[in-house]
Amino acid sequence: MLKVCLFSTAMCAGLVTGLASAQPAAAQPAQTEFVAPSPYAPNWSDEGIAKIAGQIQGTWASSAEVGGSQIMMAVAPISVDGMQDMMYVESVRAETPWSPYRRAMFQLYRYKGEIRLRTYEFAVGSTSAGLFDGMW
Repeated sequence: MLKVCLFSTAMCAGLVTGLASAQPAAAQPAQTEFVAPSPYAPNWSDEGIAKIAGQIQGTWASSAEVGGSQIMMAVAPISVDGMQDMMYVESVRAETPWSPYRRAMFQLYRYKGEIRLRTYEFAVGSTSAGLFDGMW
């Protein structure tokens, strides 16, 4: 013989409510206060390099069109483990600032007492294209 048990919606709701109230209250995580990171403060290797770095960092624009577009460049100091006096550079066309056509790192260094600029290009493929966009 087949026994059939029917539960009403009210009975199910009562069971669920009873089970829910029997559970211990979940501990709320402690609210931590947001502490903003301090801005990066570069530690240039000498005063001459610091002076030149201060002169070239910022956002620059060409005074005339180049190839039909005004060219803009943004330069900012960055920290790279094992390297010193580094800056990140993005070059964009003024009409598409969200899409840099060149991303590089500049390094100021001394050679025979004179300050020189070394450029490092990113060797990235299509998988990481755009990864650094807007980092400046």
